[in-house]
Amino acid sequence: MALVAEMEKAIKEGRKKMPPTGTEPPAEATAKPIGAPHEQPPIQTEPVAPPSRPAAKNDVPPVAFPRSESPRPWYRNPTGWTLVGGGFAVLAVGAGLLGYGFDLSGRVPGAATLDEQRSLLDQSVTMKGAGGALLGLGGAALVAGSVVLGLAARRASNRMTLLFVPCSDGAMLSLGGSM
Repeated sequence: MALVAEMEKAIKEGRKKMPPTGTEPPAEATAKPIGAPHEQPPIQTEPVAPPSRPAAKNDVPPVAFPRSESPRPWYRNPTGWTLVGGGFAVLAVGAGLLGYGFDLSGRVPGAATLDEQRSLLDQSVTMKGAGGALLGLGGAALVAGSVVLGLAARRASNRMTLLFVPCSDGAMLSLGGSM
């Protein structure tokens, strides 16, 4: 009973220190005693801070792991340059296959037999299709690499911090910074 009275006193003192909110708890919530048979406990309208626990011997102060002191410049972004370089390489292979497909199409009229004409025509269609697909993939990789490099240039000044707080109950990770 004494503990309940102390808690109610602490709540009332805390409410006096708080700025007015425009609402008051119902009068019956604070007037009824707790512990009467078949009665509901009063509804608390404001949160009560948990009692602070004493520091344990094995509590360690928080440790912050900054991302880096100086962020990597945009032109040293390996992902962006890999996409750009790969895009150019795939574009070159696609252009080569497309050119070879058109070359095969030009050889069809000079073929000696009908089977040779059909074979050249089939190869031509296959090479043109593969060349066109690789041109599309290479272009997409080139655009993606350019976007990655552009975003890296825009985000060069942003910082991220990882905070690790060990305690006796476990640990807490916190990620913060500007984006």
